[in-house]
Amino acid sequence: MWLNDQELLAEVRTHSRAGAEALYDQYSKPLLLSILRRIPEPESANDILCETYKIAWETIHLYPCAEMTILAWMMKIARNRTLILTETNIPSKNKVMDVRN
Repeated sequence: MWLNDQELLAEVRTHSRAGAEALYDQYSKPLLLSILRRIPEPESANDILCETYKIAWETIHLYPCAEMTILAWMMKIARNRTLILTETNIPSKNKVMDVRN
């Protein structure tokens, strides 16, 4: 059953199992597809998806409902987690690599 943002928010704010399931059912596919566009490794993308849900669940009280939809907010969380992952995995030009054996 599809819930609008107000109904979904009410469910999630109670931290009920039904709220968690509804949040996942409604948004996991678009979130994962968005993450996979940036991180093509399925395992890493799924890790980011899990982190996104964990952060959203723990910070639902901070959700800016007047500014954006729940999906847009979660996309922002996922994008930030993706950026953190890619930044930590890309060698910096300023880092000196030790290639000695």
